[in-house]
Amino acid sequence: EFVNCLFPASYYMGNYPLAPGNEGFDQYGVFWRFPEGQMGAFPVHDAQHTLVKDIEDWRDYVRKPVVPEDPGYWGMLQGMAAKTDRENQYVCALHPQGLFERFHDLLGMEDAMAALYEDPDIVHEIIDFETEVELEFAKNMIERVGIDAVLHHDDWGSLQSTFLAPEMFREFFLEPYKRIYGCYKEHNVLV
Repeated sequence: EFVNCLFPASYYMGNYPLAPGNEGFDQYGVFWRFPEGQMGAFPVHDAQHTLVKDIEDWRDYVRKPVVPEDPGYWGMLQGMAAKTDRENQYVCALHPQGLFERFHDLLGMEDAMAALYEDPDIVHEIIDFETEVELEFAKNMIERVGIDAVLHHDDWGSLQSTFLAPEMFREFFLEPYKRIYGCYKEHNVLV
């Protein structure tokens, strides 16, 4: 209730399926399926659909999301923001895939987790790439729309444990997240 979340702000989602029974590719090239009876879409990681087949050649598989240049798109978001009761709500950008989720979306969970140990230098390259995409998203939302908040999601574990040890989180994700959240803070995004 305290945010007006601009859902279409997730321009990098591409043809991500938003309704049960649908499937499609996001702008990175990951194939998603939204099964009937489920709460959301899931990346498909079988032999045919896993995007990154060989982590050493990840750049051959992964596409960089393109910022829309359509003035109508940005006008729509600006119109949504203008309707926000700024006395009681924040204009909020939605960023539903964080760095860790995006990383394992590209490779599949098992290969992503193995890569953290087997190919740490390449993992850093991928996370740096993702970070640059997130920074581009942040800057566009700040400059073109004027946001007060960002709803940024990532999944770090289960009720029993985190997916990564704290040391591994610090090695791969802490500094990139500091850069991303630092960008929002630097541009006076409040929440």
